[in-house]
Amino acid sequence: MTEDGIALRWPTREEGERLLVLLGLPEFDLRAVLERYPDDRMPPWWWPWLRKSHARLLREMGRPGRVELLPAGAPEFGSLQPFFGIYVLLSALPDVLEWHARRGIPPEVSWATLKDLGRQVGIYRRFHGRSGFDEFDWVSRHFRGLVFQLGRLQFERSVVEEEWRSDPELIAAAGTSGRVLAIHIPEGGPLSPELCDEALAKAPEFFARHFPDEVYQVGTCDSWLLDWQLSEYLPPEANIVRFQQRFKMLSGCAVGNRAVLRFVFYRNDAALDELPQGTALERAVVAHLRAGRDWFVRAGWLPLGEAVDQGLGTSRAEDLPG
Repeated sequence: MTEDGIALRWPTREEGERLLVLLGLPEFDLRAVLERYPDDRMPPWWWPWLRKSHARLLREMGRPGRVELLPAGAPEFGSLQPFFGIYVLLSALPDVLEWHARRGIPPEVSWATLKDLGRQVGIYRRFHGRSGFDEFDWVSRHFRGLVFQLGRLQFERSVVEEEWRSDPELIAAAGTSGRVLAIHIPEGGPLSPELCDEALAKAPEFFARHFPDEVYQVGTCDSWLLDWQLSEYLPPEANIVRFQQRFKMLSGCAVGNRAVLRFVFYRNDAALDELPQGTALERAVVAHLRAGRDWFVRAGWLPLGEAVDQGLGTSRAEDLPG
C-alpha cells in the first residue's frame, strides 16, 4: 500500500503487539489498542486515510516543525478516533528504525526515545480514565528524529526561539547557526543531579557523532520547573532547585497554572481541596494557588559541556514532576 510513493508496511496483529510492548504501552492500554487493531475487515475508507497520515509523517523525517495528525477533510473514526495516532506512529516504526540505523544511532537509544509513546498513552488514561492518545504533535518529534532520550533527559534538535533572540549572551553562545538542544524532562524516576549530569554529558558527543553537520553549543529549557518561586517552598538541596540552578534565566515568563496541575496532578482543572498533599511539591503547588498566586513557565539556557551540577546535598525523589 503506497501514498505518494511511500509504502505502508502494516504489521500483523502479532507483530503489532510485540512492537507496542517495546514502545512501552501499559498492559491495560495495550489490550484496548489490540481490540481495535486494524485488519482487512476495516471499512474501505480506513486504509487510504491511514496511508495519507503515514506519508505526511515520513515526508517530514528529520525536519523541525509541526505535523498534523490528519489531513484536511478526514472523517470521524468513531471508537477508533482516540487510537488513530497510535496506529500512524506504529505504521512508521520500520522506517524510523531504518533512519536511526543509517545514522548509527544505538538501538537502546532508539527504543528509550520511542517508548515515550507508551508513557503518553499512560498519561492520557490518568487524565481521562480511559485508553487513548492525544499527544501526536509531541511524540511525532521522537518518530521524526528530532527528540532523543539520553538517560534521564530528552534533547530536541531546535533553534533559538524568536522571543529569546534579544538576549545577546544566548545568541553569542549559540553561534551563527542559532542551533540549540531543547531539554525536556520526561516523567519517571528521580531528577537527581547525578542523572542530569550524566545525560548532559552524553548530549554533545551523541549529536556530534550522529548529526555531524549540526553544531550544538547550548541547551535551553522552557518549563514550569524553572519557576523561581519553587525555591520558596523547597529546600536548597531539592532536586528541582538544583536543576534550576544550572540555567541562566531568560527574561519574561507566562502563567503556567494549568501546566503545573497537568504535570503534578494529571488534572487540567480541580478544586484545590481535592488535590493530594503527599509530597513537598504537591503541598507547595496547592499552598501557592490557595494564596491567590500564579505559577509561571520560565526559560533558561546553559552551555553544553559545562552543565555539571554545583549544588550540595542529597537527591530527593519526592520533588518529582510526576
